[in-house]
Amino acid sequence: MSCILLLYFHVFSNPVFVFLVYKWKIVELQKEFFERRKLEVASLGIAKLN
Repeated sequence: MSCILLLYFHVFSNPVFVFLVYKWKIVELQKEFFERRKLEVASLGIAKLN
């Protein structure tokens, strides 16, 4: 168990790794946001057509 904790701290003390994870999370959030926006715009377009 302590081995896993040590590995965890080692990985998260590495700024490059932290940066990559951070960047990846932001990209994921942006994708989610854009998907939601597309759905909103599409539903608005459909509402206007009807």
